[in-house]
Amino acid sequence: MRQHAYRFGALAILALGAAAALGAVQLGLGGLSAPGSGLWPFITALVIIFCGLVLVAEDTPDDYEEWTRRSGKVGLAFVALGVFIVILPILGVILSAVLLLTFWIHFLSREPWPLTVVLAVLGAVGLYLVFGQFLDVQFPIGVIGQQTGMEFGL
Repeated sequence: MRQHAYRFGALAILALGAAAALGAVQLGLGGLSAPGSGLWPFITALVIIFCGLVLVAEDTPDDYEEWTRRSGKVGLAFVALGVFIVILPILGVILSAVLLLTFWIHFLSREPWPLTVVLAVLGAVGLYLVFGQFLDVQFPIGVIGQQTGMEFGL
């Protein structure tokens, strides 16, 4: 059993893809000329399922690194992403993204402060420009945005 334990990751990816596909179908797929809200999530779920199938078929134990104390940083990155989701409606997209990227870059990756600040600010502004301006995604403006009247919540 232990010799095949590495396959649990691939099976988890398959399960995630299947759950996402089921949820997307429940949203309604529509058609290509009139897509429903679940069409793109369904297509994404199919890609996830395909990747899981490739991993089940082709993955070997040699592809994995040994678990160490540093491996816990992955869990911290996911916790930080959860905090980002919680603070996004409160602080707005740019400030929330700067905080998330600062944590990831400086505290998890151990980059120096000057590089951290530049990358966090550029990453947050880039996120806003691509999604908020180019793709017209409506982000919550947050408390600061409501008080200042700025649409991006800085």
